[in-house]
Amino acid sequence: MANSRYTADDKSRIDRYKLYEDIFLGKHTAAFSKFSAEMVRKNKVLIYLVCNFGGLISKVSADLLFGESVGFKFAKDADKKSIDFINNFVSENDLHTKNYESALSNSYYGDIVAKVWRDDKEKV
Repeated sequence: MANSRYTADDKSRIDRYKLYEDIFLGKHTAAFSKFSAEMVRKNKVLIYLVCNFGGLISKVSADLLFGESVGFKFAKDADKKSIDFINNFVSENDLHTKNYESALSNSYYGDIVAKVWRDDKEKV
């Protein structure tokens, strides 16, 4: 490995990212190329039925998790500033879309990183 920061487990996990992404995107020829090559080498005949179950499972899972916008409930005594902050955060950052996209990519990558920061005007 070119970068010594990665362990063998890291490399294996990162290599699987491409496989799972290809399955999600319906690129089955690329995803299963090693399997197909092995079957050809063994003189086996393969018949492919193209159906992107990987993509379907990912999309259904994301739909179930974030098919509707996330709702927030506030305590009866919550101050208006806090409520406005949350509502603005959700609106300005398009949180619903970000959550859905995160669920999709998380379904085939297996992990996701979200960065949160504030600007000079205290906006998140």
